[in-house]
Formats: sequence, C-alpha cells, structure tokens
Amino acid sequence: MPKKALKRDNRYQRDKKRKLCKRRAAIEPIIGHLKSDFRLSRNLLKGKVGDEINVLMAAVLGI
Repeated sequence: MPKKALKRDNRYQRDKKRKLCKRRAAIEPIIGHLKSDFRLSRNLLKGKVGDEINVLMAAVLGI
C-alpha cells in the first residue's frame, strides 16, 4: 500500500508516491466489484498449500 508523501521527500519520491496512489485508486473499485459480483473473498488458508486447497474447494463448489 502506498504511503503518504513526507515533508522530507524529494520531488521524485513525492511524484512516485502520488502515481502509486492514483494507480491504486483506479484499481480498488474494480476489485470491489469483482468481490461482490463473483463472491470473491479473502483466502483464509495459509501459504501455498492453502492456495491450492482453496482452488480445489472452489472447483468442487462450482460443479
């Protein structure tokens, strides 16, 4: 998550942080709509194995 520009940041750092904030602001609504439309929620299972289990569970529920 982009952090707020600090007073001690130089112009390059401020511009870079602003660009990241604008990019994130453009993506957030898209992610929100995907979550609400397709019932995407957080993966509560930990690690790579958890990701694999989550995919299998989603495939089984989709049958």
